Amino acid sequence: MRVFIGTTEIAGYYRRLQFGLGQHGVVSTRVEFVEHPFTYGADERRNPLLAAVGWTARRRCAAIGRPLVVRLAWRLIQAPLRVPLLVWAAARHDAFVYVYGTSVAGPWELPLLRLLGKRVIHIFHGSDTRPPYIDGFVIQGGDSPRRMRRLTRHTARTVRWIERWTHVIMSHPASAQLHRRPFVAGLNVGIPIWSIDDSRRDGSAGPEARARSERPDAATVRLLHSPSNPRLKGTEHIRSIVADLQARGLAVELVEISGRPNVEVRQALLSCDLVVDQMYSDQPLAGFAAEAAVEGVAVVVGSYAAGDAGAPLPAAWPNPTAFVQPDDLAATVERLVRDPAARRALGERGRVFVSDEWSPGAVAGRFLQLLRGDYPPEWVVDPECISYPLGCGVSEPEARRIITALVARHGARALGVDHRPELRARLLALADETARPPR
Repeated sequence: MRVFIGTTEIAGYYRRLQFGLGQHGVVSTRVEFVEHPFTYGADERRNPLLAAVGWTARRRCAAIGRPLVVRLAWRLIQAPLRVPLLVWAAARHDAFVYVYGTSVAGPWELPLLRLLGKRVIHIFHGSDTRPPYIDGFVIQGGDSPRRMRRLTRHTARTVRWIERWTHVIMSHPASAQLHRRPFVAGLNVGIPIWSIDDSRRDGSAGPEARARSERPDAATVRLLHSPSNPRLKGTEHIRSIVADLQARGLAVELVEISGRPNVEVRQALLSCDLVVDQMYSDQPLAGFAAEAAVEGVAVVVGSYAAGDAGAPLPAAWPNPTAFVQPDDLAATVERLVRDPAARRALGERGRVFVSDEWSPGAVAGRFLQLLRGDYPPEWVVDPECISYPLGCGVSEPEARRIITALVARHGARALGVDHRPELRARLLALADETARPPR
């Protein structure tokens, strides 16, 4: 089996998946159209076509933050490579793994790949399926009711098209509000993660690993927070939690790393005692949290989805992190700062789970089950059971404000969930009672 993986990177997920597939003897090609700014590493096996795509991907990454005309220029330069790449990939690969709503040459290639007998898996990571009005990453670009309605329609259409033509959908219950077709829950497959020692490929323990083993007896608890977007991750609130603990005499320090290469973040994990991932997550163990857990660091994750039956976790989920409501984040952090035994126990629980269940080889093995179509039915979630009304990167008051404005201006239909009565009712319950659909 040959597998094509494209066309973007999400927190190193696909680099490690490719490595895991290789452990099973599966040849794969991984392509990024924009190189990841945190430098997770690219697929080094190059032919001239892949080399050209990689060259433009690096230029598009370097153009991030530059004027729009520069970004568009590099996109146009790359565009002629897409159709030849698809032809080459279809000729050489048996299966395709697509990421985050991406494709090589356009949405029309999905029915083409089905016609050619290729197995297609599509993996959603959150903002590609979540309603925009409860997505902090989308809202930061503007939250007018008109924009929210337009983007919700676009997201719903894209999800329906992908669901129609893809063999297997993998998604997350807490961001699956717009799904109509049953999907494989991402936590059942896992995130491929390796420790910093494993990433050296030789398993040798260096000075960084020894520094990690010395931290439990340190006088000051070192708390690490590494937000990709401080506003959306609730960084100000996390700072205030630590400041309050310090004001009450607890020996705790906050270390923040933002916008730095992944290798620097991984090194920092080896010299910290506790990680606070974010305030408004929709997963108990996303990328950064899993990177911390595999190093044996206790992790706290804030989420409105914690304990919400409308966003179900796997039945046997082992709780490898402290997954708590945002209002409980401060008390949870304080408890773990005060109790080193509880902190070490949580860190060890996370390390054992991620090391055993989410190693690249273990996750790749489950991917092969998806590719063969022989995965267990308990991995599958019926979207009819999803009624979680909040999102990611956005507080409940802000979500309430945006939903209220959207319903008041365009009516309940603009929520895009008329096919899900329970979810629709919970979303409308968030809206201010003064909101009324237009006549």
